Amino acid sequence: MSDQKGSALLMVLLMMALILTVTVLSNEYWQHVMTRSQHSVWQTHMKWMLLGNEKIVRNQLQKEPKIRPVRRIAVLDDVPVSYEIRDRSDCFNLNSLVSAGSSDKSDLPGRKAVKDEVQENESSVAGSQISPLDGASAVDMPLTANDEGMAQKAGHYPAAVFTHLLINVTGMNPVAAKSVTQSAVEWANRAADDSVNNVAGEEDKNADRQRSVDLPASYAPILDSRELRRLSGIDQKVLDQLKPWVCVLPDNDLTININALNPYHGPMLAALFTGSLPVSKASRLLSERPPEGWTDSALLMAAATEKESEFKKAMGKTLVLESRYFSLSQWVTDDENEYVLRSLLKDENKKLTVIQRRYGMSEAY
Repeated sequence: MSDQKGSALLMVLLMMALILTVTVLSNEYWQHVMTRSQHSVWQTHMKWMLLGNEKIVRNQLQKEPKIRPVRRIAVLDDVPVSYEIRDRSDCFNLNSLVSAGSSDKSDLPGRKAVKDEVQENESSVAGSQISPLDGASAVDMPLTANDEGMAQKAGHYPAAVFTHLLINVTGMNPVAAKSVTQSAVEWANRAADDSVNNVAGEEDKNADRQRSVDLPASYAPILDSRELRRLSGIDQKVLDQLKPWVCVLPDNDLTININALNPYHGPMLAALFTGSLPVSKASRLLSERPPEGWTDSALLMAAATEKESEFKKAMGKTLVLESRYFSLSQWVTDDENEYVLRSLLKDENKKLTVIQRRYGMSEAY
């Protein structure tokens, strides 16, 4: 009889332990559900708050005669909203490489020759460092005539600019820069059904080198600067160096507002002159810009170099005096949450229009 009572007591204890375990697990589950719900409600609230602030900022900007980069904090419903306005006419539009694709493959330098040269210089590419941007730096050294010709053939003016930007910003040697540019042109002109959302790792960094540069009937535009990580010769360090200098805009034009540049943008201005303008002189020209800005890009071109560039016509279209694209980044943070909204604005006939938005954590335009 005592054995039966002991067994019954043991069963009761086991059932109580089981019930307690289920209760604890259910409590934890519902706590997680409650936390997720609160976070979702907070995010929805912040999303609409930032959309409202976007409209306020856009209306304020339209009243100003000239839009200038600014970083401010606004307070809406007792919530501090940080926002930053940037001029997107001071960066290299990666989608301009789409129009750089040549329909004649004979224009491209021999792929094997470039590959062999890159392999010989692989160790120097992997350990490339940023050189000081002064008169004695390597980035002030223009490419040779042969190198310049290869940069032109690899995609004409936008590709030549990108080649020199790589050299000026990352300290990459000319052979490696030409190879990366060729890969970038091929990637920018890929077919629309190719994957664009996956940023590849080391195992497939060479997978896209064999693409044709013929512009497909339906191509996939570059959506994010991180896509450069797919290219051979661009590791995370090089990508981090390039990010402040490149952007992704929804057209294939390369236009740089010379009045939006400051002395810090010397490497960009030097790249636009494809090696004929040293970085140090470019920075000096920007620091000596007239207070009211340049009224004609020809004035800058004349002051920059006495040598007439083969890209003179293309440069005339690239160097502009007004900006068309601006980015608005907004973010709200509290103790445990953060929400970000990025908007791309286009100035059309003095009217600002939002043409793209990125919700949540994302790369800047």
